[in-house]
Amino acid sequence: MTRLEQNGFTLIELLIVVAIIGILAAIAVPNFINAQIRAKVARVKSDIRALSQAHEMYRLDNNTYPPESEDDIFTGRRSRSEAGLFFLTAPVSYISSLPHDPFQDTSIARFEGTEAAYETGVATRAKKNVAYNIFSRGPDMAENGLYSAQPFFGIQRNNGQGNTYAPSNGLVSNGDIYWYGGDSSVVLNLMVDGRIYNGNFPPNFGG
Repeated sequence: MTRLEQNGFTLIELLIVVAIIGILAAIAVPNFINAQIRAKVARVKSDIRALSQAHEMYRLDNNTYPPESEDDIFTGRRSRSEAGLFFLTAPVSYISSLPHDPFQDTSIARFEGTEAAYETGVATRAKKNVAYNIFSRGPDMAENGLYSAQPFFGIQRNNGQGNTYAPSNGLVSNGDIYWYGGDSSVVLNLMVDGRIYNGNFPPNFGG
C-alpha cells in the first residue's frame, strides 16, 4: 500500500507560529511607539528653539515681542494658537513657516478653530510685550494652564502649579514642554514643579 505524504502545518504548529508572532509584536510595538514619542519630543524642542530665535529677532526690530496666541481680525481669523505666531511670518518673515505641535489634538474643533500650532503667552509692561512663553502640551496632550495674568505669568489649572514634562516620569507622563524668554522680572509667585519662582524663569525644558 502506498503511503500518502502529509503536506502543510498541523494545528499545533500553526498555534506555535501565531504565539511567536504575538510575542514579537508585543515586544516591537511598544518600542516603536516609544521611539515615535521620543522623536516628537526632540522635534518639539527644536521647533520651540527656532520660535524663540524668531521672537528675539522680532524684538530687535520692534522693541517688543509679538502678541500672544489670541485670535483677532489682524491675523485673518487664524486658530488661537497660530494667531500670535502669525506676526513672526508677516509682513516680515522671522521664520519661514509656523511649525505645528505634534502633541496638539487636531481632531477637536474649538470655538477659536482647530489648534495645531504651539501655544504662546506674553507679559506686558508699559504697553510693550517684555517677556514670552512658548509651550507644547507634551505627550499627554493635556494643558497645565500657564497663562499671562498681566503683567505676570501664572497658572490657572492643576491647583495653580505647572508641571514640566520629564521622560524620567514616563514617556507619556503629565507635563508641558516650556520655554521662557525676555524680562524675567515679570515672574511673580509662579509655581512650577513644586518650586515658586520670583524674578527669574524656571529652567527651559525643565533644565
